[in-house]
Amino acid sequence: MRTITFLPTRVQEQVHDFWTRLGVPCVLDQGVCRIYRLAHRSYVGFCTHLEVPSPSDAVIVCLVVGTVAEVDVWHARTHHAGLMPDGAPRENASFRLCHFFVPMPDGYRLEVQAFLHPFDGDEVTTS
Repeated sequence: MRTITFLPTRVQEQVHDFWTRLGVPCVLDQGVCRIYRLAHRSYVGFCTHLEVPSPSDAVIVCLVVGTVAEVDVWHARTHHAGLMPDGAPRENASFRLCHFFVPMPDGYRLEVQAFLHPFDGDEVTTS
């Protein structure tokens, strides 16, 4: 199984620049939609024929990495790409994770996070 999350955009070229600056490949350009590979079998697509939600900052694209050290690597990568994280990586005690955010085109937010507890996504757990 694969997943693609489609999001509307008014600024497709800025979106393309954002993801390619982070080293995320565009794997399919359909004209009105461009699809980017976030991880093996996980994709996000941005489409110009859909209406952008308001407020758009309520939409978060989250990249989950395995360790806090990898969060730090992604934080450095965003700086190197000339993007503006919202601050240093930090712990969120409520959700037991380390994370930071980067504003995206159209007002969306990219979150990079690592869980501070075991999580492999294969088993269902509750808090």
